[in-house]
Amino acid sequence: MANLLKFIALAFGILIFLWIAGFIAYVVAVAAIKPANITQKTDAIIVLTGGNYRIHTGLDLWSRKLAPELFITGVNEITNEKEILESWDGERDLPICCITLGFKAKTTRQNATETKEWIQNHYIGSARLVTSTYHMPRAYLEFKTAMPDLEIVVHPVEITDYEMNEKQFWVLALLEYNKMLARRLEIFSGHDWFNGWKK
Repeated sequence: MANLLKFIALAFGILIFLWIAGFIAYVVAVAAIKPANITQKTDAIIVLTGGNYRIHTGLDLWSRKLAPELFITGVNEITNEKEILESWDGERDLPICCITLGFKAKTTRQNATETKEWIQNHYIGSARLVTSTYHMPRAYLEFKTAMPDLEIVVHPVEITDYEMNEKQFWVLALLEYNKMLARRLEIFSGHDWFNGWKK
């Protein structure tokens, strides 16, 4: 019995160590994420709602003509295209066409599913993915899982309000890290153990 308890304690200790080491690696990776190939053009710009500056960043990239199509997924049902376009206060004019809003998605996984449906109807082969820095690893995982053939250029939005010396950064990083672990476990096992919990 004593040996069993020692084994359980050792196994638990190893799991805690791996969890902490993984979290540290995750934070380091998030801190190092930068927009990739800032001048590279893609078939579309995909913006995930839910964080500060995401839509504005997407509109800015679109105004630079880095893609002919802009798709914003997870839009609130009471928001419309006119309101989003009127929120733009950048130096360059926005293209006349083409912006599409997706209203179905409520979670990151649903963002990927909603985007996949749109992409299949628009023959998109490459996309610039726009979301918050802390959210990018999980968003990228979901999008590559749903669309493995899609060329994705990551464009994380730096949240200056949530820098590493701020408590909010660590709260968000901790939540995202645990959600990432849960999603990887689902993918590995082939079961939706945590579906509905993750946002």
